[in-house]
Order: sequence, then structure tokens, then C-alpha cells
Amino acid sequence: MNPHFSAETPERPQPKSLYAQVDFIETLGEGLALVGFDGVDTEWFAEFTERYGLNDNAASANANACEEFFREAPLFHLQLTMFFDEANRRFRPRTKHWLLLEISDEGQLFGQLYPTLFSPAQTVEFNAFRLPLMNRRSQQLNTFALLPAQTSMPQTRPTPLHIEELAVLDVGQGSANALLCREGIARIYFDVGCGVYRNAATRPPNISFCQCGDPVVVLSHWDADHWAAAAVDTDLLTRTWIAPIPETIKHIVFLMNIWAAGERRFCSALRALFASALGSSSFVAEDLQVTAMSQA
Repeated sequence: MNPHFSAETPERPQPKSLYAQVDFIETLGEGLALVGFDGVDTEWFAEFTERYGLNDNAASANANACEEFFREAPLFHLQLTMFFDEANRRFRPRTKHWLLLEISDEGQLFGQLYPTLFSPAQTVEFNAFRLPLMNRRSQQLNTFALLPAQTSMPQTRPTPLHIEELAVLDVGQGSANALLCREGIARIYFDVGCGVYRNAATRPPNISFCQCGDPVVVLSHWDADHWAAAAVDTDLLTRTWIAPIPETIKHIVFLMNIWAAGERRFCSALRALFASALGSSSFVAEDLQVTAMSQA
């Protein structure tokens, strides 16, 4: 698994700069917003592209390059608070567009840098510049933002799957819910998140998800606190996942870690039929009850 998703902080120096994408712009109230960036160390990426000969105009990443990138790329997450209008003006997310974040003592912006999902923040000063879409680095980075082909779903006759209870799991500042069958076994997890980054301290110490019913994981969206528990209970990576199309390099690297973990089905669209994703089972909810459950 890529070190960014590790519960232990990897020993790596603070980067001088990042190639980054906007992860989110979140309203905080009173005209403020929290902006999150996902990025990769520029020095590492320069050495990586040189080693694999990707600086040639006609070069493309081979299977070994892709595997190393998804496994080893030094990813970082950076957050800063600013006025909401300015955040939208400067950092409105754009597909396949990249930023250069230069970290220095003379930076005009102040943020919190996270080497991993669960590590303490490092306060940094930085400047942000947009890279042109046709910039060589933008094109190289977008090479690793391609998704694998979706797995086809079985087209067999469905059998009933009766869901009788919704369990809301205590995972700290995050989302994790279980749909339980008549026997009280989780058959579907709707989000498997937990506290991350500035909310990492809210994560219970021993997160574990029952998987005896071979549950499917349905992901509502790619905010890290909706999927990060799978980096703690890594058996979740071997489940079948249904999720929206990922938007940043961090999401895609995590997706590829799912892909590599168990070679299970992954369907990148929430509109996929539950009947297909659940191993040819129809979905029936009768007298659904809601229960709060602790993961501590």
C-alpha cells in the first residue's frame, strides 16, 4: 500500500514543492473555506520520469512505471483556510489541471501539510501557481490519472437479499454505515471512513469491520473520511467496491491499491444496479431500523 495511507508516518523529508490538484473546497461559515490539495513531491517525480524515460515526447508509462508510481509515489495533503470567494476564484477544481505548490519561508500562503492520512500536521508557507494543461509535467501526471477498465457485472437472475437494520458506526469524524441482514450480518457497507488529517485524533484505536458476509462497499464520494478506515482494516480492500469516478491523484492511487489487493470487482459509478454488484442479489429493505454502533 502507498505510504500515504499508512497509520505510521513514513520517514521522508518535507518536500520543496508539490504537483497538486484541488481535493475539496469546504465551506466553514462566516465567509471562510477550507481548501484541500493532494500532491506528489516534484523532485521525486522528476527523478521518476527521468528513470523511466518519460521525458521523451512520445514516451508513455509502462506497467512497471505505473506499479511503482501507485506503490511508492510520495503523496502529501495540504490544507489552508481562506475566504470562500477567493478560494473559488483561485482554486476552483478543474479536470486534469495541476498546480505547482512551492514551499518556502517566503510563501504568501500558510497551510498544514500532512505526509499521511493520520500523521500530525506540519505548518508550512507556500505559493501556488497553475500549470498550463499542455505543460509537459501536466501531461505526464495525467498519464497516471487514467482508470482501468470497469469490470463487467454478472447478468444472472437475482435472489432476494433482505436488509432489516442500518447500523451507524462510530469511527470519529467520518462516515461508516452497515446494512445488516436478518441474521445481523453486514452485507453492505455504505462508506468505510474515519477521522483523518486534522481530525485524525477522533479515530478510534482499533477499527475492525465484520466481513463474514462478504459485504460490498458502496462509496458515496471520495472525501478521505469516507474511505480511510480501509487503510486501517485492510481486508476491506479485498471487497467489491462501488464508487464514483475518482477525481484527484490520491483517489486514483487508493483505487489502484484496492485493485491490487484482491483483484475484486470495482464499478466506478453509483448508478450501477445493486442487483449486479451484490453478486446477483436483489435488495429488499423491510422495517429498516437504525442502530448506532461503536468501533472502539
